[in-house]
Amino acid sequence: MTTPLVPSPQPLRGLRRSPSRPALCVRFAAALTIGASLLDDPQVLRDLWLVPLRDCVGLALWAWSYAEDKVIWRGERLTLRNGLL
Repeated sequence: MTTPLVPSPQPLRGLRRSPSRPALCVRFAAALTIGASLLDDPQVLRDLWLVPLRDCVGLALWAWSYAEDKVIWRGERLTLRNGLL
């Protein structure tokens, strides 16, 4: 039995009618355009599947940044009070 050159679409079956599918397509297109065309990165195709994972981690870190009221800036510990340092 030979291995097909094109991966099976079975894992993407749930994305057929998903409203997030166009957003994923745009995100992958942006990653490909920037990685392959502008940066000439030879690994962009190999690591393309990591793009959604990177976006999820970035979103989690961004949300977590609102959980603290302390900032360490250049070794100095600052506290936010009423939106001000």
